[in-house]
Amino acid sequence: MPSSRAPLAVSVTLALGVLVAAPARADFPPRSRDDVARAEVRFHAGEQLFDDKQYDAACAAFEESERLDPQLGTLLNLAFCRERMGKTATAWREYGVAAVWAEERGQHDRAAWALSRAVEVSRRVPIVLLSVPSTADGYTIELDGIAVPPSAWGTPIEVDPGEHVVLVTARGHRGRQLALHVPEGPASQGLAVPKLEVGSEMIAVAPMMEPAPRPAPRGTSARTVLGLAGIGIGLAAVGVGSYFGVRTFDKKDDAASHCAGTQCDATGVALEDDAHRSATASTVAFAVGGASLALGVWLALTGRSSAPASVSAKLQPLVGPRVAGLGLGGAW
Repeated sequence: MPSSRAPLAVSVTLALGVLVAAPARADFPPRSRDDVARAEVRFHAGEQLFDDKQYDAACAAFEESERLDPQLGTLLNLAFCRERMGKTATAWREYGVAAVWAEERGQHDRAAWALSRAVEVSRRVPIVLLSVPSTADGYTIELDGIAVPPSAWGTPIEVDPGEHVVLVTARGHRGRQLALHVPEGPASQGLAVPKLEVGSEMIAVAPMMEPAPRPAPRGTSARTVLGLAGIGIGLAAVGVGSYFGVRTFDKKDDAASHCAGTQCDATGVALEDDAHRSATASTVAFAVGGASLALGVWLALTGRSSAPASVSAKLQPLVGPRVAGLGLGGAW
């Protein structure tokens, strides 16, 4: 576990075909001395709690420290703590954000470590597919109190293993609340969102808890679920490739002022090396993205609607002398 907020000294060999699409962190406004001091105290408290295997309390301490004074080291520790708690989807997203943030700062060891953890965790992230009725116009769906936009309906949603609550409401209709159990491991499951009955909106305030159906809804095949997951991975990879592509041009422009022909000063050499690494990462990510999109579209189009989804999906990093990428596999 990263033991301090100082730079890590970690050496990791990593295939940059990892599909973590994460937004870069913008510069944060200055923090007060009190916030910085409190963040430091909470961070060290989190370290001690983590060492004592009190992961719930440790994660809460790291999260509070990150809120008070956002630091890359704190975010890495928070992601590692979430992983130990089994919150694989949350850890996967936080590792992705940390990787891009570290790369932007030129902290390549940290970026490599975060990406390597993201690869490992991605193989254990379960997904849920919401099947929404055609009459769902005007519905609002929340997962654990967070709105799920209509654009995410019918597409794979990465979730942490454990118990979740899905709330479905609509103006002039009786709200429904569903209990959703998500098992550990790389698995896909569907949740059929019920058609709401016309009635008083007040019933949605305290609806009855209902067990959510475990199997995927009829009409969504396992191939389709895997296909959608492949499309999502492909889009994520294209996002990563675009980020590193833009970064390559920026580094080359910066290096130009430090070079005369083929001769560069120390700063120019370092910038050219950064540009080369970014170009390699961009090329690999676009290659993985294209392959994943093609496979995903083929699976989605050839899925048979009569077969219910019962899927064990697996994301497997592929590393070798001439290959670096991410494989999508499973049984259906």
